[in-house]
Amino acid sequence: MRGIVRPLTCAVVLLPPLVVGCTDQSRQAQQPKAPQEYGGPTLTMAQVVERLNANNEPIRTLWARLDYDVSIVDEKKQPHKLLGDGVLLYAKPQELRLVGMKVGMGTVFEIGSNARDYWLKVDLPDQRKLWWGRYKNLGKACAQEMPIPPDLILEVLAVPDLNTDLTVQPVPTMRFNREEDAYVLIWNVRAPDRWLAQREVWYDRQTLQPRRVLLYDANGRVVLRAELGEFRRVEVGGVAEERRPWVATNYRLRFPEQDSSMRIELRDVKLQNRGKPEPGTIQRPTDTGDLKVIQIDANCGD
Repeated sequence: MRGIVRPLTCAVVLLPPLVVGCTDQSRQAQQPKAPQEYGGPTLTMAQVVERLNANNEPIRTLWARLDYDVSIVDEKKQPHKLLGDGVLLYAKPQELRLVGMKVGMGTVFEIGSNARDYWLKVDLPDQRKLWWGRYKNLGKACAQEMPIPPDLILEVLAVPDLNTDLTVQPVPTMRFNREEDAYVLIWNVRAPDRWLAQREVWYDRQTLQPRRVLLYDANGRVVLRAELGEFRRVEVGGVAEERRPWVATNYRLRFPEQDSSMRIELRDVKLQNRGKPEPGTIQRPTDTGDLKVIQIDANCGD
């Protein structure tokens, strides 16, 4: 953004050398300051993975209340704006139930995943649908898309245990960004004709907290961009407060291909609430009433 250009007040006739001096100072004042670059020591990739796992491994489950601001664009390119609160349940490795509620309407959407299925349920006066598919068909040409893909949401909200064998696919690579003072890890998979970037995560150098997540399709296009912030410690029994693991509580997600977006803010974050979630218990809704059910991989066969 340009600064306001103020008139010079130098004595142009009597003191010509000052004209040059004032002009140079004015130009210098308008130039943006160079970013502070970090040039000190950094960790190896193995050390980064080890420290990330030390934070993530104690978190086997998560429960939290949430506030949300969601814009869902359906297959007819119609936007649906939702605001409200809800609850998050997560269990490693890929069980997720994110429920959004609205006063006077009850549950208006649910995003879910378990070992077998993933689903999106929307229950609004003008949009009452349940999309679901099976992970074994994820990414196949025979499977349709959802307005908000649950598998991508899981990639952002999950607190994964990283493979310490850095040669196993998806294979991670790491670079250090001096300007952003961040480690950038990119996970790659091998296609029949080339290697593909699959997932990119930016970690703050000092805290190793993830700031940014980018997910890519097979052509290198961003299918989800997420900014993470406001990290809080999660209470773990028998672990001193200063050693408790961190989790992000503020998520801003954008799905460029669907033109949908989400803002999620977590509160009251804990490992479990009254024994929930319990691993293996999150299931796809089957009592759908008069919702329109769309199996997105119905053409993939059994």
